[in-house]
Amino acid sequence: MIYKNMKNYCNIGDIRLVYYERGSGETLLLIHGNNMNSLMMKKMFNYLSKFYHVIV
Repeated sequence: MIYKNMKNYCNIGDIRLVYYERGSGETLLLIHGNNMNSLMMKKMFNYLSKFYHVIV
């Protein structure tokens, strides 16, 4: 797992969502679409987390 030390879970009813967060400052939420998943945003996540609190 690429982000294993940043992995968090959010339970909503019977659904368990996985999200990753890192950085500080203003919060920036990255949401994938189509056939993507959060792991495909690795480069953006790593770069933007230097300037923002990023949640993927």
